[in-house]
Amino acid sequence: MSVDPRTGELCWRRLLDQTVPAPVDVTVDGRPARYLGGRVRFQGNASKQWLEDYYELPAALTHGKRTLRLTLTTPEGAGETATAYSLQAFVRSAGAP
Repeated sequence: MSVDPRTGELCWRRLLDQTVPAPVDVTVDGRPARYLGGRVRFQGNASKQWLEDYYELPAALTHGKRTLRLTLTTPEGAGETATAYSLQAFVRSAGAP
């Protein structure tokens, strides 16, 4: 994705099928983006299928860059394959609440 190197915090949103509660490993330009101890995890919900989840990317992985490669992978042995029906990036300006 293309980004302005002067941006504040960068967030991404994933639309997923939460009836498949598979974890994902996230990397930015090949470097791990650590969330909740290492992986993005979902509890799963069999009665409500769609979930939009938001995550802030660590500034150390995004600051000063013009492009980012965000990669989501299901860890080996997770059993299920994680889903991503949509990915979107959002920028929050420095100093915004």
